[in-house]
Amino acid sequence: MGAKKPVSTFVMIIVIATAAIYIASRDREGPETEAPTVERAPLPTWSVGDNWVYENQTGGTYTYIVSGEGPHDPPWDNTPCYHITGTITPPSEWGGNIRQWLHKATLNLYKDQVLGEGRDRSSTFTYSYSADPWPLEVGKSYTVVENVSTEESIEEGGHTQLVSRTFQITVENVEDVSVRGVTIRCFKVIKREDGVAVETRWYSKDVKREIKMIKHETGEILELVSSTAGPKH
Repeated sequence: MGAKKPVSTFVMIIVIATAAIYIASRDREGPETEAPTVERAPLPTWSVGDNWVYENQTGGTYTYIVSGEGPHDPPWDNTPCYHITGTITPPSEWGGNIRQWLHKATLNLYKDQVLGEGRDRSSTFTYSYSADPWPLEVGKSYTVVENVSTEESIEEGGHTQLVSRTFQITVENVEDVSVRGVTIRCFKVIKREDGVAVETRWYSKDVKREIKMIKHETGEILELVSSTAGPKH
């Protein structure tokens, strides 16, 4: 009887044959291609002193300045917020001074105040999300339930209104948008209610805020006039 071949020889033959089959299969399929890079916009970090100025094409200028960080004062639930102060020029029917608190985790409003002479309007917001709003990336879609309690005060009295709405948010595209002769790459985000667009905004990673916004329900179109970074940058 002939001598038995070592087991290791058979193993080596199988390994070589398998490698040859893999190489032949890969050659038939063509060279490997890298998966396309997904462009994302992470949640931005703001600093005290950051400011943005918008012009409303239907009239008026809005200025927003990051004036502080921390919970709402007095604190309600210790939610980390950015404190925003600003102005509306000329003043709206409710006044020309703005105070806002925005959730640091989402940049959505926590509280919004417009203060004037003898009258003011104050709105408090709560939300329920089906997914994390950040980072932004094309194709991302989620639902948010927004509850707003608005108190309107005037010298003669006032009243409180409660409103709950459900919106579908979709990141539609990444596109170049020109504002005042400057072209900026932006994420186009549309907010819909029952399939109808109520707001379209174009968010810029460089500006760390939207450079253009259309409020379809009121017809307002806001465009960025200028932005300045605070001293921490």
